[in-house]
Amino acid sequence: MNVNNNNKNSSSSTTKKKLRILCLHGGYSNNEITIFQTTGLKLYKIADCDYLHAPHFVGSPYPGLELFSEGPWYTWTTISEMNDKNSTKKWKESIEYALNYIETNGPYDGIYGFSLGVAMITQLLLSLPKKSTLPKFVILACGGGGQSIITTTNSTTRMVVPSFHIIGKKDSHRSNGELLRTKFWTNNNNSNTTDD
Repeated sequence: MNVNNNNKNSSSSTTKKKLRILCLHGGYSNNEITIFQTTGLKLYKIADCDYLHAPHFVGSPYPGLELFSEGPWYTWTTISEMNDKNSTKKWKESIEYALNYIETNGPYDGIYGFSLGVAMITQLLLSLPKKSTLPKFVILACGGGGQSIITTTNSTTRMVVPSFHIIGKKDSHRSNGELLRTKFWTNNNNSNTTDD
């Protein structure tokens, strides 16, 4: 499902064209949660955000998200797949789904992802066909949690896309988020550590 949060009030022909950002939610979540996050970051001021639901429906959310949305809930992969590298069917389907979506609806100036959405961005950057246009930047929020699912043959591969990493001081996956930052060229990334 695509929810486009376009600002319809910019009618002036002299207004600078807004960026286009594809936004990917975390696991066991939905676009409504991601809209809360991107609104908090005020991305709507600089970009038209295109929100993409993961392709796999799940019956319940990540604990606590039900306080902010009634669902339905989606995921890029399941917890059991994240724990078993031999079982990646849903993950591979999600990669294909997102690549097709980008090919049909892109190009995008940037991609925002939260948690498992960050793992999806990382995998997409590693999986994009060579003829594809890379995004100009990525915003990776709390991205340490899903990194174990990423499949690549070269663990030293570095992404050359400029990146901004949002890492919470209290994030239980903080060390993996810090490690993820090293996968991007250091002269192309910035980070912000939050108290949450």
